Amino acid sequence: MGDRVDIVAPDGEALRRIGQLIDSGAVSVEVQDVLPLEKAAEAQLISRTGQVRGKLVLSL
Repeated sequence: MGDRVDIVAPDGEALRRIGQLIDSGAVSVEVQDVLPLEKAAEAQLISRTGQVRGKLVLSL
C-alpha cells in the first residue's frame, strides 16, 4: 500500500451532467428501505449481511 495519497478535485461540470442524467431518468437508484436516523445502527447491521438489494436511506 505504501504512502499513496489520492486527491479528488471537485468537478462542477461532471456533477451537473450527473444531475441531468438523474433528472432525465437515464440513471436511477433502487432504494431498499428508508429508516429514521435513530435506526442507523440497524441499517448498519442490515448492510453487513451482504443481502441488501438497493440503497438503505436514513431520513432526518
